[in-house]
Amino acid sequence: MSSPVQLPAGYRFRSSKPEIFSSFLIPIVVHGALIPPNFLDLEIYGENTEPWKHSRESFWVFTTLRKRDSSRSHRKAGSGTWRPWGLTSKVLDKQSQVLGFQKKFTFYFTTDQPANQDNGHWIMHEYSLNHENFKYRVICEI
Repeated sequence: MSSPVQLPAGYRFRSSKPEIFSSFLIPIVVHGALIPPNFLDLEIYGENTEPWKHSRESFWVFTTLRKRDSSRSHRKAGSGTWRPWGLTSKVLDKQSQVLGFQKKFTFYFTTDQPANQDNGHWIMHEYSLNHENFKYRVICEI
């Protein structure tokens, strides 16, 4: 796993939702563009994948969803799971066409953890494309 690029103090990556799709998700997933250095490309689901093992601060990641059944994805991550939080929202372009979707998740422990590990401390925003062939490769802000 490579580390994100170290940026100057005060720098913040703050793309709008449509920019996340047009500048990152579509070029990388659909056209095979390289992943920018300030993003991680790694598995965030499965064994030993708790979010704090990747970074103590907010980070962006490209990952592949693990399909659990025909309509749901497997979102277990080490000692917990990412649970849906709120409604799925559509992300629209300037012409009001659906680019994709944003889903929100909160990390909850499924095993006994120390008292200082609070459920819901980690929040994830997941962005997926509005196309059957590309919906399992997503970008997440954690």
